[in-house]
Amino acid sequence: MPANGKPEAPSGGGGRVERTVVDGFAEFAEALAPKYSESEQAETNLTRIERSLTSKYAMQYLAPYGSTGHGTHVNDCSASDCFAVIPTSNLYEDSERSINEVCDALKVEFPDAFLAEGRPVIVIAFGEKLSNRHHIVPAFTQPTETEFDVYAVPAPRKRWVRVSPGAHSAWINELDRDLNTNLKPFVRMVKAWSYFNKQPIWSYYLELCVADFFKKDAAVLYPADLNNFFRYLMARQLAAFDNAAGCSEPVYGTSIAGKQIANDAIASAVEFSDKARVCEQRGQTADAFYWWRKIFDWRFASW
Repeated sequence: MPANGKPEAPSGGGGRVERTVVDGFAEFAEALAPKYSESEQAETNLTRIERSLTSKYAMQYLAPYGSTGHGTHVNDCSASDCFAVIPTSNLYEDSERSINEVCDALKVEFPDAFLAEGRPVIVIAFGEKLSNRHHIVPAFTQPTETEFDVYAVPAPRKRWVRVSPGAHSAWINELDRDLNTNLKPFVRMVKAWSYFNKQPIWSYYLELCVADFFKKDAAVLYPADLNNFFRYLMARQLAAFDNAAGCSEPVYGTSIAGKQIANDAIASAVEFSDKARVCEQRGQTADAFYWWRKIFDWRFASW
């Protein structure tokens, strides 16, 4: 093994097969599954955020949203996402002004707070891991005729848009049931590919892509379906989703600056997963593991 810890390129030989690629995916899926235990420090950090915003803006409550709300977050990789529900009297019609002011206020308590690139999200990091980050978005409640809460949140061009995390969660949960609870593990694998390789593709967009990819299927076979999913992504060319459940605005895949980087990463994933599938079909299991490990920044299960 070279000094950088990464395995040498495969020799092309199959070697002795000790376990299958399917075994490797089962192990990988288990490693990515979220562990539902919150550390005392994480609770303390959230309490500090809540206290700061309540004091400054009379915040009513923090409302969780995002992948942690419906179980598609990746263990140790996904941030904690919350809407900071604030009375409209303490916000502006200009959503950009509101989020900038809230960010500046949080910097008094958390000097390292910053606005996420390309998105109206305030990031507060309490460590190096993504799971030690809190994403805070100022919001206010909106009337609704459904069972799900609706919030107005900042959007580009200084607007406020309506979103309903509950409606999105219900949609994802229904699709997961239709796929015999295999949708969420697949979403985690796709997000892990993006996280591990530090790609600029937004996780919510990837979640929508997976749901769209599987909308007509009834089973999930990880090696084949991941290969086909990467091909789906390449063909999609990061086109936006319109009319996504729980969101009144189009959902984009990345920023303008990140689009070429993302498309290059997708093309590489297609190339490597093609090689992994060929190796598996030829009985070259060790080589198949090599290519899946390369796709997932060497964090896929070892052969």
